[in-house]
Amino acid sequence: MLSKCKIIVLIFCFFSISLFAGNSDDLKKVEYYMQRIEDCEFDEIPLVADSIFAFIKLHETDKSIPERDLQILKATTYNDLGYYLNELNLNDKGLKYYQFAYYIPSKWKSLGGIAIALNNIGMIYKDQGNLRKATEFIFRSITYNEKLGNIIEISAAYDNLGNIYYIQGEFDLAQKFFKKSLELSTKKNYEKEMAFALNNIASTYVVQEKYDTALMCYEKSLMIRKKLGNVALAPIYNNVAFMHRRLGHPDKAMEYYNLAIESVKTDKDIGLGASYLGMANIFRESGKNEEAFTYAKKAYALYKELNVMENMANASLLLHQLYAEKKDYANAYFFLKQYSINKDSTENQKSKKAIYRQQLQFEYDKKVFADSLKTNEERKVVDAQLQQEKTQRFALYGGLMLVFLFSAFVFNRLKVTQKQKAIIEIKEKETNHQKQLVEEKQKEIIDSINYAKRIQSTLMASEQSLSKNLKEHFVLFKPKDIVSGDFYWTTQKGHLFYLACCDSTGHGVPGAFMSLLNIGFLSEAIKEKNMEDPGDVFNYVRHRLVETISNEDQKDGFDGIIICFNQLTLQISYAAANNNPVLIGSSLSPLEGGGRRPGDVELTDLPYDKMPVGKGETEESFKTYEINANEGDVLYLFTDGYPDQFGGPKGKKFKYKQLGELLVSIHQQNMATQKEKLLTDFNNWKGNLEQVDDVCIIGLKI
Repeated sequence: MLSKCKIIVLIFCFFSISLFAGNSDDLKKVEYYMQRIEDCEFDEIPLVADSIFAFIKLHETDKSIPERDLQILKATTYNDLGYYLNELNLNDKGLKYYQFAYYIPSKWKSLGGIAIALNNIGMIYKDQGNLRKATEFIFRSITYNEKLGNIIEISAAYDNLGNIYYIQGEFDLAQKFFKKSLELSTKKNYEKEMAFALNNIASTYVVQEKYDTALMCYEKSLMIRKKLGNVALAPIYNNVAFMHRRLGHPDKAMEYYNLAIESVKTDKDIGLGASYLGMANIFRESGKNEEAFTYAKKAYALYKELNVMENMANASLLLHQLYAEKKDYANAYFFLKQYSINKDSTENQKSKKAIYRQQLQFEYDKKVFADSLKTNEERKVVDAQLQQEKTQRFALYGGLMLVFLFSAFVFNRLKVTQKQKAIIEIKEKETNHQKQLVEEKQKEIIDSINYAKRIQSTLMASEQSLSKNLKEHFVLFKPKDIVSGDFYWTTQKGHLFYLACCDSTGHGVPGAFMSLLNIGFLSEAIKEKNMEDPGDVFNYVRHRLVETISNEDQKDGFDGIIICFNQLTLQISYAAANNNPVLIGSSLSPLEGGGRRPGDVELTDLPYDKMPVGKGETEESFKTYEINANEGDVLYLFTDGYPDQFGGPKGKKFKYKQLGELLVSIHQQNMATQKEKLLTDFNNWKGNLEQVDDVCIIGLKI
C-alpha cells in the first residue's frame, strides 16, 4: 500500500508531465538560461539578467515556449537580482525584486519558487530590523520546503532563523538553529551553507568566551569559502582576525585584517569598517597612536556614511579615548557625546526588537504558519486561485483528485500541528530568556554609567583638598542620576586656592560629559595660562567653549561660581555666571557711648553677572567681585537643583526665597548638622515625586 507522501509525489509528477509538455529545443533554451543565472559570478548577475529578460520578451510574443516556463525563469532571475542588490546594501530595491519573484511562482503554483522568495523577503526584513516580519516569512518558507523535501533550502532557513535569534540576544536558541543548519547542509554536502553555519556557530562561541573553539569554527568556514572561490571573504577574514586579537596574536590579527581589506569589492563595504577599527585597536594597544587615529577615523567616517549606529558608537568611543590620552579635551568631549547619542539609538533599536518579539503571540504564529486557516489576505488570494484550478480539473482527474485533496489536507494538518507545537516550545523558551535578556542589557547600561561616574569622581574636589584649605565646610551633592551635570572643583596655585560650584548644560551622562570638559578648561586657564583673576578665568573658559563646541543651535556651557581665597592677604574674590553666592551673618548696631553690638541676622545676595559661561544672549566680560565678610559669617554656593525641586503639599517648587529662609535658620549650627538638615528637608519636600535636577550646595564658614 502506497503511503500518503508517495501518492502526493505521483500526482505531482503527473501534473508536471502535463504542464511542461512542449517543444524540447525550446525547453533546452529555458534550462540553459536557468542554469546560467544560477551559476554566474556575482558581478555578472546584472548582465546575465539583461540577456534573460531579452530572451523572455522575444518568446512572450511568439508563444513558442509555454508562459509558465518563461515566468518561472523570470522569477529565478528576480531572485538573483534581489540577492545582488541586497549584497550591495540596497535593501529596499532588493525587497522589490524579491516581491516580484514571490508573485510570479504564487500565480503559477510553483512551491519551490514561493519558498525561495519567502526566505529572501524574510532576510531583507531581518536586515531592516523588522524581526517579526522576518520570522514570519522564514517560517513560511520552511513550510513550503518541507512539502518539497528540499533539505538544502531548509538548512538555509534554519541558518537565517539562528541569525534572528542571535540579534535578539538568544544565543542558545541561535546556536541550536545554526547546528541544525550545519547538520542538514553536511548531510547534502552543501558547502556554501556549511561555511555560513560554521561562521555563525563560531559567533555564539565568541559571546560564550570560548575563543579557541570559535577560532577553529571560523578557520573551517574560511577553508570552505576559499575552496568555493565566489563567496565573500571579508567578513570571515575579520572574524579570524578578531579571534587572534582576543587570543593575544596581534601580528596574526593584522595579517587577516589586511586580507579582509584586499578582498572587498566596494569601498562602501561595511566589512571595511570592522577591519579599520580592529587595526586601530591593535595600533593603540602597541602604543602607535598616530596610526590608531588614522584607522579609527576611517572606520568612523565609513560607519557614519552607512549610518550604522552601533558601529559608530564603537568608533566614537575609541576616538574619545585616543583624544583624551592626547589631552585634546574638545575632541574628546565631542566623541564622548557621539558615543552617547549612538549608544542610545542602538539601545532604542534593541528595545524595539524586544517588543516585536513579545508581540509575536501564539494566535499570530498560528495565522502565519497554518496555511489552511486562510487568515492572511495574501494566502486567501493564492488559495482561491488554487481552488479554481482544482475545480476546472476536477472532471479530468475525478476520484484521483479527491484522494489527492484528502491526502494533502491530512498531511498539511499534521505538519501544522507539529509546527504549532514547536512554536509553542520555542516561545516558552523565549519567555524564560526575556527577563534575563532585559536584566543583562540594563546591567550593561548601568556598568557604562558607573564607569563614567568613576571618571567624574576623580576630577571632583577631594575632601582632603577642602579640609586643608577651608576652616569649616560642608558639601551636599545629590545627582539626579548616577552621574551629574553639576560639579564642584578645587585647585591650588601657590597661595591662591580656587573653589568652583557649577551647573553644566544637561544632566545624566550628557551633563557629566560636559562637566568633564568644563573642568578641563578651568584647569587649563589657571594651571597652563597662569590666570589668577576669577573673571579672567571665566572669560577664557567661555572663549574655549564657544571656539570648540558651540554653534547656532548648540549653546553648551555652565552657570556657576568660582571663588579665589588669597591665603596671604585673606582676601576673597569671585566671579559668578547666572548664579550668586549668599552671605549670612549678623548686622552690627551702634552702642551708646561708642562701640557696636550684634544686631539682626542678615542675608545678602551677592552680585553676579547675568550670562552663562558659554554662548548666550550677551557676551560681556565677567567681573571679579570682592567679598567683605566678618569672622563667623557663612558663605553659601549652590546650583538651581534644590530651589527648583517640585514637592510639598501642592506639588510646587521649593524656590530660592524658602531656601534662603532655611539657610538663615540653620547657619549658626555646625556644618554637619546643616548638611543633614538640608538633605532631610529636601527629601521631605520631594516626597514621592521624581528629583528634577542635580543638587549641589556648599557651605563655608569665614
